[in-house]
Amino acid sequence: MREIIGAETFDRVFFGAAFVEIDDRVFRAYVGNEELAEEVDDKFSHHLVSVATQITGVPVDFAFVMPSRYR
Repeated sequence: MREIIGAETFDRVFFGAAFVEIDDRVFRAYVGNEELAEEVDDKFSHHLVSVATQITGVPVDFAFVMPSRYR
């Protein structure tokens, strides 16, 4: 992800992120707050889907990104 979106953006958006699970082809991730969750969902969720599929070998269709307080 860092190479795809750039180091500065990655550090800002994913600092403290938790990539929790893949369940029923849905990748669940938690990031700092509501604004970051919205930004990740809008701009980077398709990248998360691709990277999660590549790393795990499990097909992922959707990234579910929530603020960390809901974890």
